[in-house]
Amino acid sequence: GTVENGKPEDAMFIAAL
Repeated sequence: GTVENGKPEDAMFIAAL
């Protein structure tokens, strides 16, 4: 998802950055 909607996948996305 995105940071705005705060979906669980965002944690992995942010960690990937």
